[in-house]
Amino acid sequence: MVRLKLDAKMVRLKLDAKKELLLCPEHEERLKLFCETDKRLACIICRDSEAHDGHKFKPIREAAASLRRDMDLGLANVESQISQIQKLKEAQSRALSKAKELSESLQSQIHRQFEAFHQRLRKREDEITNELRNKEAEAVQSMSQSLRAMERAEDECEEQKKSWRELIQETDPEKFLKRWSEEKRGETSKDMFSSRSEGLSVVQSPLFQGPFQSHLQFFMWKELLQVVDPKPADLTLRDDNPDLTVSQDNRSFHYAPPNWRLLQQAQAFGTQGFSFCAAKQVRGFGQAKQAFGSFDSYRNTGSLFGDSELYGSPSPVFKNPDPPAFSLTSNSEFSLGQHYWEVELGMRPFWCVGVTDYFLKLESGRYYSCRGQACSEVAVEASLRRLGVYLNCSPPGLSFYDADSMVRLVTLDCTGMGLPVSAFFRVRQQEPDRNPMSVCRY
Repeated sequence: MVRLKLDAKMVRLKLDAKKELLLCPEHEERLKLFCETDKRLACIICRDSEAHDGHKFKPIREAAASLRRDMDLGLANVESQISQIQKLKEAQSRALSKAKELSESLQSQIHRQFEAFHQRLRKREDEITNELRNKEAEAVQSMSQSLRAMERAEDECEEQKKSWRELIQETDPEKFLKRWSEEKRGETSKDMFSSRSEGLSVVQSPLFQGPFQSHLQFFMWKELLQVVDPKPADLTLRDDNPDLTVSQDNRSFHYAPPNWRLLQQAQAFGTQGFSFCAAKQVRGFGQAKQAFGSFDSYRNTGSLFGDSELYGSPSPVFKNPDPPAFSLTSNSEFSLGQHYWEVELGMRPFWCVGVTDYFLKLESGRYYSCRGQACSEVAVEASLRRLGVYLNCSPPGLSFYDADSMVRLVTLDCTGMGLPVSAFFRVRQQEPDRNPMSVCRY
């Protein structure tokens, strides 16, 4: 019995030793190699087998040392990533806290601004209501006085009616005349038959508040515009483009160059035939050339009189490209804060409005948001009559609004925009130009 127990114990020890020696499960040989190709332990027989043909092997100790070095590098990389992630978490937490603080601050600001509107509206409501009550009191007093006068006249008429009825019923002529003489002594026939309704008229209810009865909200909106702060930017336009005429108040402009009449004359003259042999025609050409400078400057829009080889022909050639475009900027420049302005666009087939290099454009009936030469189409439901422009200098951004409905059309990311910037306007040649573009003023 004791011997059997010893044999069993020896078997268990051998099994444990085999486990500790990590024997190959297939060949029951000690695992002394590491197959780098299959990334697993192998024995000598495995190395020479067909399954591992062409594989690369390393001794276990060498392979373990190499992997430990790789893992040390990986561990350092993981620790670096953890450090970076922790920094990002801290930054994100700060940004989250800042966003919450900003939201709370904006909510408080919005509440204060709306409360200011509410207070002013309640104040105006009280003022208008008190004015209505005062006018009501005046009207009631006037109509009450008129009513009392009518009641007195009615009482006098009733009394006269009663007296006359009694008098008429007197059949004795002597008594009749005696009573008549006593009651009407000193009265003339005119006094006796005078109308007591003379001077009486119905006092009508006055129109207490006029337009407040029908257009109260509109009138209140107009009043609120006077106390809105901040108001839209009070822009004025630079008068530095000879092809655009700016109004005296520097708030509107249209295409009307000083030399346009000469250009019209030159074009009309050219369509009737051209000959350098006629002195009058030579003078006309000289005036046009003096007014416009070298005609080479007009090659980008088509030669005024066609090709030079056709100058002697009776029918010069005229090209019809897109009309040239002309630009204006505002006197105001913006480098800090937020700014908003509105523009009356006029019935124009082409315009650009925004700031330098960033603008909204109308062309061929379509709207585009533009960053320099790169433009993207913008979906606009209805034709724009008035455009709102909102500029944020930090972070740089530009938003456009339908100023009639205050619907936002598009927002441009203006990262990299050079500051300061000015309001920017561009229109094309249009003859005659009866649709000036104007900066709105409030």
